[in-house]
Amino acid sequence: MSGTQMIGGMLIQMLWLSLAVLSTITPIDGNPNDNSSYSCNVLPLVDGTFSVVKARMLAQNDAFNKRDVEGLLAFRDGITSDPMHSLSTWVSTNAENYMCSWNSVFCRKNSNRVVAVILPHMGLEGTISPFIGALSLLHIFNLTNNSFTGKIPLELGQLKALSIIDLSYNGLEGFIPKSLSNCSHLRWIKLSNNKLNGSIPAEYGGLSKLEHLGLSYNNLTGSIPNSLSNCTSLLGLSIGYNNLTGSIPPVLGIPSELDRLDKLQRLYLQDNKIVSQIPPSLGNCSSLVVLFLFNNVLSGPIPPELGKLKELGQISLFYTINLTGHIPLEFGNCSNLEWLDISGNQIKGPVPMSLSKLSLTSTLSLSNSLFEGSLPYALFNMTQLTYLDLKENKFIGSVPEEIGNLKKLVVLRLSINQLTGNLPQGIYNLTNLEQLYLDTNNFNGEISLAMGEMQVLETLYIHDNNLTGPIPQSIGQLKNLYELAFYSNKFSGGIPQSIDGLISLQILDLSDNQLTGEIPQSLGKCNHLTDLILSKNHFSGIIPATLGNCAALKRLKLSNNAFHGDLEIEFSSSMEVLSAHSNNFSGTLPASLDNCRQLKLLDFSKNRLTGEIPSDLLANCLELRVISLGSNQLKGNIPLWISNLSRLQVLDLSNNKFSGKIPSALEDVLGFKNPQSS
Repeated sequence: MSGTQMIGGMLIQMLWLSLAVLSTITPIDGNPNDNSSYSCNVLPLVDGTFSVVKARMLAQNDAFNKRDVEGLLAFRDGITSDPMHSLSTWVSTNAENYMCSWNSVFCRKNSNRVVAVILPHMGLEGTISPFIGALSLLHIFNLTNNSFTGKIPLELGQLKALSIIDLSYNGLEGFIPKSLSNCSHLRWIKLSNNKLNGSIPAEYGGLSKLEHLGLSYNNLTGSIPNSLSNCTSLLGLSIGYNNLTGSIPPVLGIPSELDRLDKLQRLYLQDNKIVSQIPPSLGNCSSLVVLFLFNNVLSGPIPPELGKLKELGQISLFYTINLTGHIPLEFGNCSNLEWLDISGNQIKGPVPMSLSKLSLTSTLSLSNSLFEGSLPYALFNMTQLTYLDLKENKFIGSVPEEIGNLKKLVVLRLSINQLTGNLPQGIYNLTNLEQLYLDTNNFNGEISLAMGEMQVLETLYIHDNNLTGPIPQSIGQLKNLYELAFYSNKFSGGIPQSIDGLISLQILDLSDNQLTGEIPQSLGKCNHLTDLILSKNHFSGIIPATLGNCAALKRLKLSNNAFHGDLEIEFSSSMEVLSAHSNNFSGTLPASLDNCRQLKLLDFSKNRLTGEIPSDLLANCLELRVISLGSNQLKGNIPLWISNLSRLQVLDLSNNKFSGKIPSALEDVLGFKNPQSS
């Protein structure tokens, strides 16, 4: 189950619960003196007694109705902005008779007492009036996804019948009110995505009916109260993305007592500052489906007791920094596991074969760890995998052909290991791959023509290997490819003419290879290109004018080749980096540079450029940090506009034929090289 599906499921569950609460409200939840607590079939004990009792009840009900009206109108008066006119029907005229027809107000039948105020996603701004505490029969109070500010009123603790409170996704500040612990019928507390601070009230441990506690995305501090283990009805505990802390025993950051929560299905403690080991007792939370502990400071081994969690579907422990040891063999018993992420730790050793039993797992991330040895064959039996990340470990040897069994893979990351050998033919059978990262290994051999079959590929990183041979023409079939990084290999031959088939291409980096020939005219059809990096090769010829069609081009790097001819092409107005040093370019500086108002680096050094620097060529390129024009045959005066480039840090005009005076302001430029120096 994906995170989106899970959240959607929770929202549907909450909607269902709200409807269920509204449909099953019973007098026991409210004031015993409310007239709906009495049966309509009560018979008089003495003639006339019934009329007196009824009159008293009606009078008392009128008093309660009046308090409800006053509370609602006070709440309305706290609203400063109502863009959707959600409260337009909330008027004071004859309110006691009509409040039950107001938008988003729900009443109990017969008594007309307010039992629910539901105003989600209304764009409301303002503060929550403390007079909301007058609605003594309120069961549901839902203001999620608005823009309320200020504090949560302590008076909410007077709502003894309250079952659901959802104030999430607002801008509320201050402490979480302890007074809510007086609301003994509470089942849902959702205060996430606010600006709340302070600690989690230990008093909430007395809420025996509590099913969901959501406090994530706030600024909460302190430790997790052990008393929460008394909330034995708890299904979901979400307190991630705060600043919660904890310590090593005797007070664990993650209370070992949580094992009493045998109904708990979702435990979100991620992105806090919890310092702890993972308590083995969590293995007793037999209903647990989601366990997110990532981005904390956890240490010690992963408890093998977690392997007892038969219902576990997602476990994420990434970047908890100090987890050590091995992957427990018992994880193979978690037959419903769909998501396993333990990356960014100090876990080492081989990957256990028992993982091959995880037939439902779609996401497996073991990256940035200390795993070693050959790629485990166990992984190639996990045929439901869509995401496999093994980057930055110590895996060695070749990639087995059996990798082709993982036909559902969408993302494969094997970067930064010590893998060797040819790319297996099986990898080209992964035709659902969108992202393929094989960079920073020791692969050799050639790329197969079969790569053209991987037609949904979007990102292809094979840089920093020892691959040889030509770039296959079939690569032009990858119409969805937007990142192609082949740099730092030993590719030879030219850029294939089929490159124009890469109609989505944004980044092309072929630098530091042994490529030859000219830049094909067809490259100009890649009009989404932002980065073209061809430096450190053996390219020759002129720069095709068609590159001027690449209007989105920001970074063009052509250095250390054998290009020649002039540079009279229409450079993109988006250009930020233009580096063409160490070639054989001739002619004058291109006039189109004046359009490059975002230019930060210009390096045409070590060429054969001639003529003068025009008096206003780059005067409007105020973002320039580096100008390097050394070792050319430029002449004339140094233009004064260079002194006006306030961001300029490096200026190299050395080894040219300039004449006249050097502008005095240039002496303050870091890295300035005198144009008259040898």
